[in-house]
Amino acid sequence: MANILDIFRTHSGHRLLERTAEQTGISENEVNRAFLLALPTLLGIHLEQCASGKSHFQEARKEFQGFIDFIETEDLCHQGEKVMNLLLTANQQDKISSFSKVIGISQSAYEKVLKISCGAIFSILTEITENKSLKREDHCELVHSLAGISTKFDREFIMTLIKNEDSPHLIDSAEKIALDREDDEDEQSILGGYTGGR
Repeated sequence: MANILDIFRTHSGHRLLERTAEQTGISENEVNRAFLLALPTLLGIHLEQCASGKSHFQEARKEFQGFIDFIETEDLCHQGEKVMNLLLTANQQDKISSFSKVIGISQSAYEKVLKISCGAIFSILTEITENKSLKREDHCELVHSLAGISTKFDREFIMTLIKNEDSPHLIDSAEKIALDREDDEDEQSILGGYTGGR
């Protein structure tokens, strides 16, 4: 079963770390810690909005083409901020930004990671939605797949992550094998114990 943190097992994920470090001014290790907190938190908010029928995905999807395209956007923070302002109220943004203290990085840097995380999630949702011609009612199931709750769109998610960085249409077979293997019966995530999946 895949989940959003499997991004960082791929070349695309490593590139996201590099670009985010460039734009936040903090180390890749610090960026990684920030993503490990930000991405699941934001997916939790997506899930809550799906459950309440308040998802803003349709409003924001026109801003994105795909995950790899997003990573190479000149200003990741600006692109992600458009989504964050739809997804989170000002009060929610303030509260989540304060989480930076827990992981020992500056609040200003963590706010930038939050914006980039919003953009990364929406770019993945957009790419899969466009490729599969998904309907509005499929959106919540797709979010469940990114959260590791459902396996319905696991394959589509994996294929979004493992495109070779030199050619967006060439699958890196080594990563496909690593990510698309059969899981052990008791394994809830491709990352296993690292994400608490065992």
